[in-house]
Amino acid sequence: MSFPKGPRFEPQKKSEVPGPNAYDLNQPSQLDAYKRGAFLEKAERFAKEAASDAPGPGAYSSNSKPPPPDRYAILQRKVEDLERIHHEGKKAHQAEVERLRLDLFRSQNAVADFEKQMKKTVLLESRVQELKKVSSTEQAELRELRVKLKASEHERAQLFSKHGEVGDLKGALQSLRDEVREKDRLIADLQKAVAAEREKRELEKAESQQVQSQLQEETRQQHSLIDQLEQHRQLLTRASEEYGRLVQKTVLASVHSQLKHEHGLSLMRTWRLERKLANSEGQITELVNLIRHAKDTNAVLARQVDDLREECGFYAAQVTLSQEPPQLAPLYSDLCAAVHDSNETRRVLHETDRSLLELYHLTCRDLADAHLGACLEREQQRLALQDAQSRRDALETESAKLRQDRDAVIQRLDEAVASLARAERDNLEYEQKIQAAANDRNTLQQLTETVKRNRMTEDGLRAEIQLADSEQFQSAYYSLSDEVNALIARNELAEVEAQHLSKFNAEILGHHNPAQRIMYVDRIRRELAESKQKYTVTAVELETSTARNTELLRELDMYKSASVPLENKPRTVITRVARPPLAVLNKSVEDFSYAM
Repeated sequence: MSFPKGPRFEPQKKSEVPGPNAYDLNQPSQLDAYKRGAFLEKAERFAKEAASDAPGPGAYSSNSKPPPPDRYAILQRKVEDLERIHHEGKKAHQAEVERLRLDLFRSQNAVADFEKQMKKTVLLESRVQELKKVSSTEQAELRELRVKLKASEHERAQLFSKHGEVGDLKGALQSLRDEVREKDRLIADLQKAVAAEREKRELEKAESQQVQSQLQEETRQQHSLIDQLEQHRQLLTRASEEYGRLVQKTVLASVHSQLKHEHGLSLMRTWRLERKLANSEGQITELVNLIRHAKDTNAVLARQVDDLREECGFYAAQVTLSQEPPQLAPLYSDLCAAVHDSNETRRVLHETDRSLLELYHLTCRDLADAHLGACLEREQQRLALQDAQSRRDALETESAKLRQDRDAVIQRLDEAVASLARAERDNLEYEQKIQAAANDRNTLQQLTETVKRNRMTEDGLRAEIQLADSEQFQSAYYSLSDEVNALIARNELAEVEAQHLSKFNAEILGHHNPAQRIMYVDRIRRELAESKQKYTVTAVELETSTARNTELLRELDMYKSASVPLENKPRTVITRVARPPLAVLNKSVEDFSYAM
């Protein structure tokens, strides 16, 4: 940064207000001008003596001189001129003070920026130290890598020396490949055996489906029988209604007695039929149990088929470990026994259905004879039949749900196997992507570290340049602050002096001799200016010494305190204390005030 060749600060305007002891009071004109405007009011403070009507001595003298000019008016005009000049100087002084305050604010901002740059410089120094440590660790890693490279080159030389052993290993590898081919041939044979076994399993499955179709046909026959029974019940209901209508039309005593006799017989028959119906209900219950047993047998057969499938899968998985084909004769014998049991069960169901049909025919003939008790029995049988139908429907729906669940489980198993294969492929691809991303990240991290090193170096150089530029403002700031302090002190002195002058003017009005008044005011002003100047200089010295003392105490506390962070610790070991000035400070300040 370069500065222009002209003055850095604006030249100060010369004040038109004279300083202390800068005027002479021997001239009458100056005395008259000084006293102008010194009075606070034009009225007399003390009453004058009444003028005597008697003429004074020499009143009749013909040689009397003309009266002298009014010195009071002249002195008042001069005092007014001096006050006007004083006010103009005061305004100029205030403008200069404002300008200096602005300069002080700018310099304070520059100092704050300089302190921030210093803090940044300290941080950059710490970062540079860290980067040096990192570079040292990287150099150590490079040395380790060089050692590892030399070791790998040595191992490669050893591998070249073992080239002869590689030929022997190739021969062993060829023999192993032949063995693998032989094992592949055995695996193919086993796969053929598994295919044959699968065909057998398909045949068995077809047989089981045929058995299931036969069972369904028997169920349909039972449904038809139930429909016929319902038709017979409707016929009996119609016959009972017609018989009731006939009974209502006939009222003979003989008929009544006969009917009572028949009613007793019918009651006996009803009781007998109730016993038979109870027997038939027991048989129906047994039939339902047999049907349930048949369905359970079918479920067991289905589970056995599933077990056979799982065993086939297991044997297919274990075919690589066994060279001999699996023995399936025991499984086939078990399956034949299960089919035989199913046929026996079907035959028992046929016999039961036939006996039940005969029983139903006998019951229908008996109910035709006992039409009075048939209504109640018919209702009970209808309810029992509905219960049986509902249970049968529930069993059918339950079996259908079980078949659907089995199919759903098989489908889910296939989907799970397919999803597992897809997940394995995705996992392999993901691992490859992760490895590539890790390599890219390492490369990017190395490039980032290199860029950071270069950027930190550039920031350090820029901070050094800014620090060198900011040192040029330090001396200017100190001189500017001294001038501002002096101007502020002078301003306060002028304001206080004006207030005291206004007070002393009121006291001076009591003197009758104008010359004595002027001398009295001049002496008071001179003494007051000297005392105020000494007071101002003393106050400035006190503030300066207090600030230095506070700064020294703070620095000493920072040296002694353990709670201060490391970045806020002072960077020097020796505390520098400014020496006292060579010249007398009071005299220097007085010379400066006279020059102003």
